[in-house]
Amino acid sequence: MARLPQGVRKRSNGTLEKRITIQGKRYSIYANSTKELSVKEEEFKKKLDSGIYTDNRNITLDKYFEEWLVGKRATTKSNSLRIYSCNYHKHISPELGKRKIQQIERREVMRLQSKLIDGLSATTVNSIMKTLKIILNDAVNDEIVVRHIK
Repeated sequence: MARLPQGVRKRSNGTLEKRITIQGKRYSIYANSTKELSVKEEEFKKKLDSGIYTDNRNITLDKYFEEWLVGKRATTKSNSLRIYSCNYHKHISPELGKRKIQQIERREVMRLQSKLIDGLSATTVNSIMKTLKIILNDAVNDEIVVRHIK
């Protein structure tokens, strides 16, 4: 087996890990090969330099919703907040709440929507999906999720 570069270790699951320290904060980068590790390290440093990288990358949808709701209290009517909270806690949270925001995929949202269509009216489903859309759009604006435009 080839010798690993300095600062790189092989993990028990076979992947490689490189730990780097930038401005006193330690970060880990994972990959399957040393070449991939180098590419990911460069991408990570570019994200860090451009300010795209945030520490909220591991925040769950439930945690973000609670913070989001507190922030909305100053600018949103109380009835709208009540609707958002009801829609979220009754329909969205049981399906997606424990997921990290960055890991939620379009297909999961579509699955939620089709599940809701089976038992609820179209108006109710639209209200629930509107709530989720507002939350996820604000997550993009807060730079927790990076929107990929093609």
